[in-house]
Amino acid sequence: MRIWIAAAAFAALLSGGAQAAPLDAYGRLPAISEVALSSNGERLAFVAEVRDERRVVAFDIKSGKPVATARLGATKVRGIDWAGDQSVIVLTSTTAGLYRYGVDLIEWEQPQVLDVKTGKVSLLLKPQRSTPGGARHRPVVREYGDHSTVYFDSAINTGQMEVVMFGIDPANGRVSMSYIASRKVRDWIISPEGEIIGRGVYDADEGAFKVEAGKGRAWKTIYSAESSIGRTHLIGLGRDGAKFLITRRDADGRTGLAELDQAGTLTPLKSPPDPASIFFHRKTQALVALGYGGDDPRYAFYDRTLAERWGAVLGLFPDSRLQLVDFDADMKRLLVRVETSVDAGSYHVVDFRGDEPTALAVGVAYPDLEPEDLSEVSRVTFKAADGLDLDGYLTLPRGRQAKALPLIVLPHGGPEAHDEPGFDWWSQGLASRGYAVLRVNFRGSDHKDVAFRDAGFGEWGGKMQTDLSDGVRHLAKEGIIDPKRVCIVGASYGGYAALAGATIDTGVYRCAVSVAGVSDLKAMLAEEKVSGDGSGLRYWRRFMGADKNPELAVARSPARLAAKADAPILLMHGRDDTVVPYDQSTRMAEALKAAGKPYTLVPLDNEDHWLSREATRQRMLTETVTFVEKHNPPN
Repeated sequence: MRIWIAAAAFAALLSGGAQAAPLDAYGRLPAISEVALSSNGERLAFVAEVRDERRVVAFDIKSGKPVATARLGATKVRGIDWAGDQSVIVLTSTTAGLYRYGVDLIEWEQPQVLDVKTGKVSLLLKPQRSTPGGARHRPVVREYGDHSTVYFDSAINTGQMEVVMFGIDPANGRVSMSYIASRKVRDWIISPEGEIIGRGVYDADEGAFKVEAGKGRAWKTIYSAESSIGRTHLIGLGRDGAKFLITRRDADGRTGLAELDQAGTLTPLKSPPDPASIFFHRKTQALVALGYGGDDPRYAFYDRTLAERWGAVLGLFPDSRLQLVDFDADMKRLLVRVETSVDAGSYHVVDFRGDEPTALAVGVAYPDLEPEDLSEVSRVTFKAADGLDLDGYLTLPRGRQAKALPLIVLPHGGPEAHDEPGFDWWSQGLASRGYAVLRVNFRGSDHKDVAFRDAGFGEWGGKMQTDLSDGVRHLAKEGIIDPKRVCIVGASYGGYAALAGATIDTGVYRCAVSVAGVSDLKAMLAEEKVSGDGSGLRYWRRFMGADKNPELAVARSPARLAAKADAPILLMHGRDDTVVPYDQSTRMAEALKAAGKPYTLVPLDNEDHWLSREATRQRMLTETVTFVEKHNPPN
């Protein structure tokens, strides 16, 4: 086995200069991200962050040199794909209001194309009279010999608010397909030959989903199901490349996969539920693998060759956390992301075209972070007050004894999500300042069985909240942290939990930091009713518990309990947030002001819900650390 290191070829391109303040290095966007392998396995494409500017790069593996580089400025990039080996499809987004299409403020995604020959980037579809040219979903590519076509659907204003599926040749911009359908069509199946052969139709008001099969305008319903919260989707082709593949709620309520034949017979896959990633063959479009997260990422393979080669990859990188990112059409080159206790993330191409596999290192995500800058992460388990088994991850500050440490509780967003042991820039940045950081997978998280998730229903500000403080008490009992030196910090639902920690589950925290957090559940539900659809409203009412007890939306709202706040609160929120409205933080600020409670509101201009801009991430970290150090000094 040989390992060739090509990282030096990226040095001039990816280095942004060492940061004087370590905290800035943690807040940087990854130096290399959205990495994709061309179908022939000869080239890579990725987004490079260079001195606060994003660039899309096409890289030739054999020569070890970039073949095209284009500046994107501060544009937000949501995905990259190859179309042949001469075109790179770049999905970018901007926050915009499309009032002509009945949309107030959304994250508007636009496919662009990098022409490798010219090095220029242009819109794949320019705005036209009837359509703004954006994409409702991530584009898909179909390749036939030397030709490629990119498919994506967009809104179209025909007076009925319909959608149109485009097929576009990225080499010349010619439209080869323009198919109009009802706005209720949200999923499409494109055959390997480039034909629309299936579509998923969802009525959000009725909570009804159906699959239609056919070609052109001749459609036949072959499957229908109740989907009150919109979790049933048509996502691709099954293992044989002929049946349709759908996601659906299993009998136990978890998201499973099933294959659907043309007669409407549904056959569930015998695979673990809730896959984090799904892989399809680049030629046949057949399902080849499912990926799962957790402590040790794992895969269910339906292609023997890919399974055998992944086994060889595991042997090349022992004691590592490995993720399969991409592979070429023949599965002879695999793109892998590697993390270890001293590696915050690096990308490697493993080549199986020789007598033995070889690994080529192609870039690191955080070049400014040295091994000594990374703090230890370990899994912790404990019981909630009611006996429920809980787990989470504890990051201990490097160089400090694990005894009577100051603690920051960092609850995840979602809340139907979960934390994993991989590199987390936020918790690592906080730990670098001398704090232990606890990330709890509280009830309602999605990493266990359905009973654990359902245990969170109706527990916003209730047991979901006390699960966090039970974690604090566990660490205090172990002598690891000082229970008198604890703050809570979070974003999105985690921001709600931070506010609830200061107003509902009081007496635990010395300060709270909410980033894009929900403060008024009733107002949030009202906003969802106006701007969302029926499935979203049903989902949130169920999780918040307002479907059974409407009063919970008031009783569990921190903004309505501001007078009970027992700790200073820092509020940060992006003005361009399309998920949790900015006024959720201004409501909290106004309520705290009226109650005479200490608070600080920091608006984040030109920022979305996900802190997509590097300057904002760094500012958020700086503001958080400054606030926490003031109210809960690490020494």
